[in-house]
Amino acid sequence: MKLINPSERQPVMKEILSEFGIQGVSNGFAPTRIPNVKYELSDSTFPARMEPLPHVQTTDHRDFSIARNEALNMIRKAFSMLDEEFQKLDCEKSKLGQAAVALQYEREAFNAHHQKQQQELQEMLERHKAQNEAWLRARAEENDRERRELCRLREDVLLEQDKLKEEQKNIQKRSEQLLSIMQQFKGM
Repeated sequence: MKLINPSERQPVMKEILSEFGIQGVSNGFAPTRIPNVKYELSDSTFPARMEPLPHVQTTDHRDFSIARNEALNMIRKAFSMLDEEFQKLDCEKSKLGQAAVALQYEREAFNAHHQKQQQELQEMLERHKAQNEAWLRARAEENDRERRELCRLREDVLLEQDKLKEEQKNIQKRSEQLLSIMQQFKGM
């Protein structure tokens, strides 16, 4: 919707009112117009004298047996059609009830199977967890034994190294002593 500038409102309102057939609306005072009404009697379209209607011959005895029989036949047909539809509806209700019972049995069987599977999975998970933890403990103990053995062997190697260093020092001292003795013999 477009907003109208206040200076444009008067022409727009005149245009809108003219579309509805209202002319000459202004903001000023205008006296109320009194319509010109004619007070005359118009000529009657009815004739002054009524002529009697022509005589229509009526039958004294009306035979409705044919119409009644047709109506009864139609009513019987309608009720037989209704009976057939109700029988179909009862059959469909019966089928629907059987399907609902079958669905309930399937749902219960599915739930039982699902619960059994969940229980088997839980038992498998617990067995796997127990086996895994036992295997991990055995590997940890084996690893600890091997590490202790390696630690002991390392200590033995370090002791042997110390002994060898000590022996090397002793051999070095002896060789120096022998060398000095040999030089003394050469010098004699």
